[in-house]
Amino acid sequence: MLIAPNTPQQATETEPVELQNTAFFPNLTLAEFRTQARVDATASEPRATSCLYSAMLETNQRLASWMQTQQAAGIGALSELPEHPGHPPGARLHLYKQAVFALAKAAILETLHDYDSTNHAANRTAGSGDEPAHLFAASEQRRVAAWAINDMQGLPRVTVELI
Repeated sequence: MLIAPNTPQQATETEPVELQNTAFFPNLTLAEFRTQARVDATASEPRATSCLYSAMLETNQRLASWMQTQQAAGIGALSELPEHPGHPPGARLHLYKQAVFALAKAAILETLHDYDSTNHAANRTAGSGDEPAHLFAASEQRRVAAWAINDMQGLPRVTVELI
C-alpha cells in the first residue's frame, strides 16, 4: 500500500493578488495571507482569494461603527490612529490582519478538510469530543479573530450573546 506523505504544496500565484480595501483599512495580499496563516496550495488561488475577500468584508463590517467613530474624530486611516498605551508601532495593523487572516483560514478549514477513505479523519475529534478536528480548528481561528477585533477597539475579550 502506498501512503503519500503529508507535505505542504507550495503555492504559486499566477501573478501577485492584492485585494483593494476601503481607504481606512490596508489592502491585503494573498501571498502575505498564505505565509502568515500557513495556507499552502491545497487551497487554490481562487478559493483562497475568495475566502480572504469574504473575511475582509466581515472584519470591516464588524469594525464599521468603530471606524466611523475614528473618522468623525479626524482619523482618515488605520495607520494614523495612535496605538494603545504599551503597544508597539503597527499593533493595530497587526491585529487587523490577524482578524482577517484568521477568518479566512477558518473558512478554508471549514470547506477543505482532510480526505480519508477510511472515514477515520471524520471521526477524529478535538476539544469537547463532539466536533471534527477541522471544525474545532476553524472555531479556534474565529476566536482569534474575535479577540483581535476586540483588542483593536480596546474592548474586553469576553463576548456574550443571548440566545
